[in-house]
Amino acid sequence: MRALNIFCSTLFLTSVLFLLPDVTAGQDTPLPRQERAEIAHEGIKTLKGGTLIVRLPSSQAKANALKDILSSTSPDNPNRKRIEKQLEETLADRKEFNENMMAAFAEAYDFSNVYFMLDTATSSLKSGQIQGFFLNSSLEADPGIRLESTPPYFVLRFGSTSDMTTDGVEAMVIMNGQFEDLDKPFPFYQRLHDFAAVMGSIFPVPDQKKKDALRIVGKLNTRLHEYYMRVMEAEGS
Repeated sequence: MRALNIFCSTLFLTSVLFLLPDVTAGQDTPLPRQERAEIAHEGIKTLKGGTLIVRLPSSQAKANALKDILSSTSPDNPNRKRIEKQLEETLADRKEFNENMMAAFAEAYDFSNVYFMLDTATSSLKSGQIQGFFLNSSLEADPGIRLESTPPYFVLRFGSTSDMTTDGVEAMVIMNGQFEDLDKPFPFYQRLHDFAAVMGSIFPVPDQKKKDALRIVGKLNTRLHEYYMRVMEAEGS
């Protein structure tokens, strides 16, 4: 009987949590629905034909930590080969992910202008710099690539939809120029690990990760276009 009571209590609490309204990460008190809608409407119109800066992951913290371990490890240490392999895999995974994402945006994204930078250049962008750190197709910082449009711009990050808690999902998340996550009803994020990606990790096909990137970026592009059309129709434009 005691076990049954515990089960019923757990089921009730789970049901209550499931029915709670969605709240954007980092917001203790969500904005009123109408105000969120107005901000989202203006945001999608600004992004359309504007600028999206895709902030690619550098994995710098992990790579630096591994390099620090290697620098303090003797050449004959039995763990050295394992750490060297970890570092090699970290750098290779980062390069593959970023190349796939850049190619996917080039092929499947047309909602706005798009630039690319590493997350290590965030402070430069925040300080108002408009060139010197944007990436070319070889993932190299190209001084000749200059941010042509003036703010406002939007920034897309890769990470959890919830930085403050552990209940977020891994996604591409669109932020405003103040590096704050946008809010619903704006389609501000797209899951990285959708059903097809999960199945692909179990039963991979050739170029699986490239196909995943292309599909996920295409989904985000479609959702942005669809939301923009709904906003225009609602405003009679």
